[in-house]
Amino acid sequence: MDKADSPKQERNSVLELLRLLAAFWILHQHNFTPIPRQTFAYGGRAVEFFFMLSGYFFYRSFFKENKGFFLIRLLRFEWKRFKPIAITFSLPFLFSILYYYQMQPRGIEVGGIFGFLWYVPKLLIALALYFTLASLSELIPKLSINKKKLIFYVVVFILVAVFYRKILLRGSVNGDHRAIAGVGLGILLSALPPIKNHLPAFAYPLLCAALVLTISAISYLHLNPPLFDALIILLLFPALIYLAAQAEFKNKLINRLARLSFGIYAYQAIARFVKGNGLISGDKALFYFVLALAILDQLIQALAKYLWQKKKNSPQMA
Repeated sequence: MDKADSPKQERNSVLELLRLLAAFWILHQHNFTPIPRQTFAYGGRAVEFFFMLSGYFFYRSFFKENKGFFLIRLLRFEWKRFKPIAITFSLPFLFSILYYYQMQPRGIEVGGIFGFLWYVPKLLIALALYFTLASLSELIPKLSINKKKLIFYVVVFILVAVFYRKILLRGSVNGDHRAIAGVGLGILLSALPPIKNHLPAFAYPLLCAALVLTISAISYLHLNPPLFDALIILLLFPALIYLAAQAEFKNKLINRLARLSFGIYAYQAIARFVKGNGLISGDKALFYFVLALAILDQLIQALAKYLWQKKKNSPQMA
């Protein structure tokens, strides 16, 4: 997910690997892996990780779209977020709509027409909100850029505090609350100065691995919320993103595998449809089904891109 936030030439393999792990964690939460769902808790919180990650790279993207008419800039900004996942999103969304209208007469709640794909529209809404707030802060006259940023960060902090209070203290599972709070926390996290040159390069991946193991241990031991729920959301995930973003580790194989992350998330919508209609049964079979669809999706897109480039470079197109 959030491919638009990580240009190919700048891909950080630690972050890419974390994307992939988070996608598998969500897959496990929805009971589509051979490991029983009750083995690990907090699987649904991996969505918060993706929200925070998008927020962390928000300002980098915002300043690329800070000139011109506001509505045009906003639409361009949103399209750049959605375009990299649009093809992968389309077919699962169709199946999600079919499943919704199939289940609705039976009175079964499936999360609306987006179902498991609810993350995507909620993310775009949250990003649009923060893009609007950042744009408004840019209009304040007679203030330096740093002061305008400070005003924006204060507003973001208030929103994060309000919505995480609803989530952690009142048990809200509202998708808009989670998206606004998560993206906002990622934005605040990006304001922290880096600690590069203070630690050796190998320390960052090792610290990230230690944090992943800590989160996994908390999940495996089913340590009771809300304390550990708050610990994961407010401390461990932010620390993971902050450290991973500073890791200078790049690996082509990991980056290629990580391209499967959004497909693994999205194709759960098709797995849910086939499971609900009795076409495939068994968590292990569904796991391989989702994985196969994600791999096939990337192969088809890679082939289409290759053929297009070949056609584009042919003498007839020159």
